Amino acid sequence: MMTSKKPNILIIANNPDDLAFLAEILEGVYTIAVAHQGAAALEMASALPPPELILLDEDVGEPDDEICRSLKGHPATSQIPLVFLTARAEAIADVLGLEGSALDVITKPFNPALVRARVGNYLTLGRCLVDSRKLPATPSAFPLDETFRNQVHHGQLSIIRLLETALQPLSLHVQLQEVLEIISSIPFLKTESHGAIFLSKPDGALVLVAQKGADESFSQRCAKIQPGQCLCGRAAQERRIVFTNHLDESHHIRYPGIRDHGHYAVPLMEKERLLGVLVFCLTSQHQPRPGEYQLMEEVGKVVSELISRRLMEAIIQVKKFELQDTQEDIIRKLGVASEYRDTETGLHVIRVGHYAARIGAAFGLSQEEQELLMLAAPMHDVGKIGIPDSILLKQGRLMEDEFKVMKNHTLIGSRILSGTSPIISAARIIAMTHHEKWDGTGYPHGLAGEDIPLFGRLCAIADVFDALTMERPYKPAWSEEMAIDLIKEHAGTHFDPRLVDAFFLCYDDILLIKNAYRDDTPGNDVFTSLRPLNPEVGDNPLWKDDYLLNVEIIDGHHRYLFRLVHQLEQVLADRQDIQEICSTLKALENYAIIHFSAEERLMFAHDDPDYANHKAAHLSFEKKVQEFWELMRTNPLLAQLDIVSFLQHWLTNHIVAVDSKLRYLQKGEFNSPRPPLGKRRLEDII
Repeated sequence: MMTSKKPNILIIANNPDDLAFLAEILEGVYTIAVAHQGAAALEMASALPPPELILLDEDVGEPDDEICRSLKGHPATSQIPLVFLTARAEAIADVLGLEGSALDVITKPFNPALVRARVGNYLTLGRCLVDSRKLPATPSAFPLDETFRNQVHHGQLSIIRLLETALQPLSLHVQLQEVLEIISSIPFLKTESHGAIFLSKPDGALVLVAQKGADESFSQRCAKIQPGQCLCGRAAQERRIVFTNHLDESHHIRYPGIRDHGHYAVPLMEKERLLGVLVFCLTSQHQPRPGEYQLMEEVGKVVSELISRRLMEAIIQVKKFELQDTQEDIIRKLGVASEYRDTETGLHVIRVGHYAARIGAAFGLSQEEQELLMLAAPMHDVGKIGIPDSILLKQGRLMEDEFKVMKNHTLIGSRILSGTSPIISAARIIAMTHHEKWDGTGYPHGLAGEDIPLFGRLCAIADVFDALTMERPYKPAWSEEMAIDLIKEHAGTHFDPRLVDAFFLCYDDILLIKNAYRDDTPGNDVFTSLRPLNPEVGDNPLWKDDYLLNVEIIDGHHRYLFRLVHQLEQVLADRQDIQEICSTLKALENYAIIHFSAEERLMFAHDDPDYANHKAAHLSFEKKVQEFWELMRTNPLLAQLDIVSFLQHWLTNHIVAVDSKLRYLQKGEFNSPRPPLGKRRLEDII
C-alpha cells in the first residue's frame, strides 16, 4: 500500500549553523529528528518508527568510527543507511574504509541541490535494499518446486548484491565490472562469463563502457554500435529485452574466433530515456526457465537505477564545477585587468600564480593550499589600478615621492580585496605583503621573518623572478641566469632562505611554466632562444622524444600538454572524480589556446604558407573540446570515456603530421644578449 508519510531522517550534529542549514534544505520533504551525541542517537534510531537515513556530522565530539560501529553493530540500526558530513576532504577515504560503515560522505560547505539529490538517492537505495532483504532467506521457504526455489533464491541474492555495489566507494568502471561479475555468477543462467555494458550517446550510438571475459576482437568491433546494428542495437532501438539462444544472422557484428552463444540484451531505462544496454552471453541453445525473463527485467531496473544515480550526481558535480569556475574566472580576470596597465598581456599574473603554487608544493603545502595560492596570487598587484600612468609606466628611475605613491598599490589592493571567501582573503594577504622583506626593510608595514604570511613570502619570490625575466615598457628582460643570481644573493635579506631552497628544488618546472606561458610576440628580433628546458616528464608514457621539433617554445608547450593529458588519464583510471576531470580538462583547454596562439604567431611572423590550414586544425580541436563540455553537461559518464582517447590521438597525429613542418623555425633562433641592470631599483622593476 502506498503511503504519503514523510521519510524519517536522523541528524547527529551539534553545530547550530549546520543544523539550521540542513533543516532549511530538508524540512517539508522529510521528517527531521536531531541527536547531539552517539548514545542519544542510538536510542532514537532504535525507537519506532526507525529513521530511514542517518546523517552523522563530524562535530559531535566523539570518535566518528565509534559512533558508526555502534549504529552498524546494533540489530535495530544496522541496516539503516548512514552518511557522514565533513569539511575535511581527507576524511572521505577514512570513513568509507570503516568496513563499509558509511554509505557515503557529503562535504562542506553544503551544496543544497547536491544534498537534496543525494539524500533522495540514499533513501531510494536503502528502501530497495530493505525490500530485497525481506524476501525469504532460504530456498526452502518457497512453497514451490526445488528447482524454482533455488532459481528465485539465487536471483534475489544477485539483486541484493547489485544494490550493495551502490554502498561501496567504487569508481564507475569498477562498479560496472562488479555488476557484470554478479550477473555472470547466477548459476541457472549458464552464462559463458562474457558480458558488456554500453551507454547511449545523444545520437543513439552505444558506447562500450565495461566488459567481462571478452577478447580484444570484441572490444574493437563493439566499441560503438549503431541502433539496429545487432541484438544490442535492437534492444536499444525497440526498448525491450532481446533474447536469442544462438548466434543467428540478426547479430551482424562478427569477428574471427567468435563462438556460437545465447544472448540477452537488456535496455537500461530512466523512465522514457535510454541510458544504455546490458548484454551477456549464455551457453548455446540455452532455454529460459520460468521467471527468468522477469528476473532480467528486475536486473535491468536495478542496473538502470545504479547508472541513473551515478549520472545525476555527476551532472551535479559538473554544474558545481562550472559555477566555481565562473567565480574563479571573474577573480582571475580582475588580476589580469590590473596587469594590462603595464604589460601587453596579462600572462605575468598567470605565471606568478603557477610559480608560487609550484614553489609551495616543493616547500610542502597541501594540494588544497597550492590550488588556493594559484588562484589568489594573480591578484597580487590589483592595487596598481589606483596608480597613475605617469608613475606606473615611467621609463626612468622613480623619484622618492613617486615611489611613495607606487608603494600604495599594496594598500589599495588590500582595500579592493575585502571579503570573507577563502580566495579573496588569501589574495588580500598576498596583495598586502608580497613586497615585505625577510629582513624587515620591505613595505607597507616593515614586517620581518615569519611575521610575513607564508603566501606573501612565496609570492615575493615568484613575482620578482617573473618581473625580472619579462620585458616591461621601462626595461628589457633579464636572462634566467641573472634572475636566479639575484634571488640567491637576496636569500636571507629579501627572501625567506627556505623558500629560496624550495624555488631551486622545482626550478625545472619553473622554467617549464615560464616557457609555456610566454607573452612575447615572435618576430624578426623578438624570437629568443632560452637554454634547453628538458624538464622531467616523470613516468608519462604518452611523451616520446620523437615528438621534439627542436623549437623550444613549441616543444615546451607539447610536453606540458602531454603532461595534462596524462594527468587526466590518471584521474579517470584511479578516481573518476568528476570535478577533477573538469578541472584538468579546463586547464588543458585554456593551455591549448595559449599554445595555438604561440604557434600561429610564429607561423604568421615567418609568412608560413600553411598558416590557414594550421589555424583551421586548431579551431577543429577547440570545437571538439566544446562538444566534450556539452556532453559533460548532459552525460559526463560518457564524455570522460572519449576525452583521453581523442586527446592522445589528436595530439600525436597533429605533432607528427602537422607540427613537424615547423622544424624550419629552429633556424631562426638566436641568443639574446643579457640586458644591463640599468639605474632602476629592484623595487621599481617589480
